[in-house]
Amino acid sequence: MAGERSIDFDFRDVNRLIDDIRERGKDVRIAMQFASVVAMSSIVRNFKEQGRPKPWKPLSESTKEMRRKGSKSRHGDKILMDFGRLWQSFTPQSAYSDVQISLNQMRVGTKVKYAKYHQEGTPPYTIYPKNKKALFWLAAPHPVAVVDHPGLKARPFAMWQTQDIDIIQNGLLDYVLEGTRPK
Repeated sequence: MAGERSIDFDFRDVNRLIDDIRERGKDVRIAMQFASVVAMSSIVRNFKEQGRPKPWKPLSESTKEMRRKGSKSRHGDKILMDFGRLWQSFTPQSAYSDVQISLNQMRVGTKVKYAKYHQEGTPPYTIYPKNKKALFWLAAPHPVAVVDHPGLKARPFAMWQTQDIDIIQNGLLDYVLEGTRPK
């Protein structure tokens, strides 16, 4: 799948628990639903903490200046949280998502087109006007014909954290051994 994000973790223990759930005739969908809730919570936490386990690169000075000059951002200088569209867009089983994380059959993703550029970063690129003869934005001193953008820094947000795997394993173990729904 285009833009699919692959995260390397050892899921053998989790997959063994899922196989055990199947073998015991229990509903695997409950396990997958639990894992998707953990994944979505982790993604939101990555945004709120501005990157985990490694903090994201800070905003450029020009972006900070643009926000000071009148952007209607609801989150101030928070990175990737300007209006909340991206971090609020993740859903379980987003088919055809550009950015997603998966575990066995469970998927969490977003259909926001620009998500993969922030997740993976971009090389430098040039921006040309589409409908007018020049470009202008709040921090620009005057209209310009083109902008040579330095590219976007990678700020991974759709990724498994070690603690997520631990939470999933413990919840699935409770489900297998005690028959209680994972919490």
